[in-house]
Amino acid sequence: MQMRGSATGGAAPQTRTMLDTDSRTAWQLFHLNWFPILGMATLLALGLPSTGLSLEPVA
Repeated sequence: MQMRGSATGGAAPQTRTMLDTDSRTAWQLFHLNWFPILGMATLLALGLPSTGLSLEPVA
């Protein structure tokens, strides 16, 4: 954010545009999406050895 001074030397109040708010929200949701992905990967990594199931190539 940039603060601009007026002609009299005072500082204008900071404002956020809709685009700034939307992009900030999008990045927060993007980062939050990694938690379920990490949880599922952890369950897969722990579940495969405990069940005896293995992932092997077909050919």
